[in-house]
Amino acid sequence: MRYKTQLDTEILLASGPFRSVERFCGNIPLWGPVGIGGSGFGGIAYDGHHWAWYWGGGGGVAGGTPGVCGGITIGGSNAHTVCDLGGLFINGGVSGGAGFGGGAEGFAGKDSQGRTIVGGNVMVGGAAGVSGIVGPTYTWVHPFGGKCPCGK
Repeated sequence: MRYKTQLDTEILLASGPFRSVERFCGNIPLWGPVGIGGSGFGGIAYDGHHWAWYWGGGGGVAGGTPGVCGGITIGGSNAHTVCDLGGLFINGGVSGGAGFGGGAEGFAGKDSQGRTIVGGNVMVGGAAGVSGIVGPTYTWVHPFGGKCPCGK
């Protein structure tokens, strides 16, 4: 499995897509520390050959203190092309801080060929509270030039 981070891709110009994103998340406890959470994101992806815009969001079951986070995120995946980053994914992540904060997340889904896509991100930015979330997200991808390299 190829797993490339942004740093690997910049140095090697290798083929695993990396993602750079602005991310926002929040948690609203409803029963003790358990509640609902959500996230929204948008950024740029690169697979060694193609660049693309992407955006999306989702929600799910959250736990922790009431809180919000936002920041710059970098990550990588084993997707073959930027287009493979689109669609429905299951996402799990944690974030925390008091002013300055950070977080990490992992995601998994399927591409149009039925291959399993896995990846992860780390975030640095602002945060208030400590929380985690697990749930579905949906990602839309729009390659620069308007067409996915696989013809989608």
